[in-house]
Amino acid sequence: MAELAKMQNDPNFVIEFALGPPASTLVDQTGAPPELNLNFQNMVSSEVTRYVLKSAHLSLDDLRMFDVKTGKLAFVSHHPGKNPYDSLDPLSLGNGDANYQRNTMGEWDSVCDVRGYGGFRSFKVRPKKLSRHGRQYVRYDNQEEPLFNMSNVSRLKSQSIRHSTAACREDEREPVWTITADMMERTQVVLNEKEEQVAFVQKSLKTLILNAQFGKGSEVVIDIAPGVDQFALLAVLFAEKQVGSHVIKDGVSNFVINPLQNEATDQAVDALGMGEAVNAYNSVSSGAAHYARVGQWVQKSFFS
Repeated sequence: MAELAKMQNDPNFVIEFALGPPASTLVDQTGAPPELNLNFQNMVSSEVTRYVLKSAHLSLDDLRMFDVKTGKLAFVSHHPGKNPYDSLDPLSLGNGDANYQRNTMGEWDSVCDVRGYGGFRSFKVRPKKLSRHGRQYVRYDNQEEPLFNMSNVSRLKSQSIRHSTAACREDEREPVWTITADMMERTQVVLNEKEEQVAFVQKSLKTLILNAQFGKGSEVVIDIAPGVDQFALLAVLFAEKQVGSHVIKDGVSNFVINPLQNEATDQAVDALGMGEAVNAYNSVSSGAAHYARVGQWVQKSFFS
């Protein structure tokens, strides 16, 4: 209700509500009380730092994070058990990981490992098995105690029709940072309890063009305020990608939605008389996956 009233009285807020703020208004967090922000590695800067997040090769689920200033890799995410060749099989005709999905109820979709580089520690994102808000816990690789947790914010609680997620300490439920997206999902703003902007996330011009033309595009630019732990902020963004992915959701997808999609694909193939073409496609894609796995084995065994 507060947002609707503000929209009626402030034309500028209408634009911000729909498309996000035109530019970041980051607030320096140097010297701020520690309870206002998450801090795990104390990797802070005296100036605004910028990172770029984009999809890894051959994947729309696994992500890479780069430091814009140095061009060096900061993080790479990976979903254990995921078929890395799915992007070569857009119609899911190969079913390369069908057995794994059947045995694990799609657990790979709710489990994410993130490898850190250049001083950043590696961490893992693990789901709470039953959660109305898709809660995810973030832990260091060798620890079971959570650093923080992420979940969707109830729209009733936030009194907003925009989508928001919350980052909370350890296994607590009170938000430290709240991430709010505009209605077009062009930008995201990370706010602390005092509603100070600690980070600004926006899709790059390249991504906006790809989204408009092809319905996809992954490149995201992240600006982090001075005094904010960069590890904590970037880990929160990786965890946010996983919110809503859990075993129950994946199980429904594997046993209900996917079989229906496969049946629809089979019916279309039969109706168009494309059986021979599909068989040839399956043969080629299976061969490509096989030789790629052989190449990985050789690389791992002799050159790693």
